[in-house]
Amino acid sequence: MQAAPPRRVRNASGDFHPSDTGGASELSREIRAARARLRELCNVVVGVYGPNNRAAFSFLKITGGMERLCQDLQAQVSQDYRGQDVDDLYL
Repeated sequence: MQAAPPRRVRNASGDFHPSDTGGASELSREIRAARARLRELCNVVVGVYGPNNRAAFSFLKITGGMERLCQDLQAQVSQDYRGQDVDDLYL
């Protein structure tokens, strides 16, 4: 089975730029979708192999890292767009 090609995140002009709200919104959708998919895959691996399995442990680490990334991105977007409604963009 061949992996799907990565999707490119772009704004309306065709270029991705997270410093505009459109780019940040699109990036947040992609990040939230990836986070949800990682959680699903983690649940499957942990359910099949148990939490003490090395692969399950790695998935748990990855999902924890993704959660931290989302928190960091949310903090950054809140700082970049002070006064704008960006609450829970990445959370």
